[in-house]
Amino acid sequence: MALTFPGSPSNGQVYTDDNNISWQFDGVKWEVSQTASYKTFNGIKIGLDSDFNATATSTAISWGTASIDVGDYYSVSTPTRINVPSTGYYRINFSTKTSASGSSYTIAIKRNGTITLSTTTITINQFINYDEIIELSAGDYIEVYVNDQLSSGALLASSTVMEVTRIGLSSGTAAETFSGARAKITGTYSTSSSAVAIPWQDVDFNVNANAAGDQYWSIANASRLTVSTSSYYRVKIVVLTNSFDTYTLTLKKNGTTDLTTINLGALNTVQLDEIYNLTSADYLELYINDADDTGGLLVGTYLEILREGN
Repeated sequence: MALTFPGSPSNGQVYTDDNNISWQFDGVKWEVSQTASYKTFNGIKIGLDSDFNATATSTAISWGTASIDVGDYYSVSTPTRINVPSTGYYRINFSTKTSASGSSYTIAIKRNGTITLSTTTITINQFINYDEIIELSAGDYIEVYVNDQLSSGALLASSTVMEVTRIGLSSGTAAETFSGARAKITGTYSTSSSAVAIPWQDVDFNVNANAAGDQYWSIANASRLTVSTSSYYRVKIVVLTNSFDTYTLTLKKNGTTDLTTINLGALNTVQLDEIYNLTSADYLELYINDADDTGGLLVGTYLEILREGN
């Protein structure tokens, strides 16, 4: 949709478009209003009132009392469900620890009872964490299913918590609209002794780099995530290496500025989660090299960027 700004605007004049996005004239050009950078919190934090006893049959956890519930995510009439109130992008953060009894546990996070988002198999006295961003629709619901082979184990109430928070609407005002991208590899990526920017092969999401709806990633510049709005950004890196070699990872800005460097070995997983202040047209790349041309990165490796606000 084309925007029609007021003619002959005065310095500081504010214009609100049909999408309720506020713009301000700075004397030269129209920019998204800086005052529209604050999000309204929407989410839930909930746990267990007592340990959840697992059986050999996969069963959805019944949640206890929510310590935070802004948006009506939980209802005692459907105690296993975290209900999604509006279409948007959500961070799902679930953690738990198994008891000292039992045997082999399988824990699955599901959407609408049938779509499996994650499945993990663990043993006794083991802690796990699931932390992901996905797009959900109003009316969706999230459940956690668990079973134990011996029907004698439990998830500990003291270590079990579910957080679902809306980090942005799929569309809407500048303050509430989700803005971010996650670029990933879709197959094993062979590394070399020369430092090369990883050419990303696909994206999980790639939206709203600015109010016009531009994207952060394109196949034409496959190694780059490029920002279109000066702002603070959360940058997350996950890298999985294969069974060969040692590696050096470097996150670079604009091809020349090193933001961070990480050394890791074979069969390693490394995660980085940092906030950076970036300027319009800055781009990020993840460079990698190995010691002797025998290494590689595994599926699950990605570079993610989320706009946090001005």
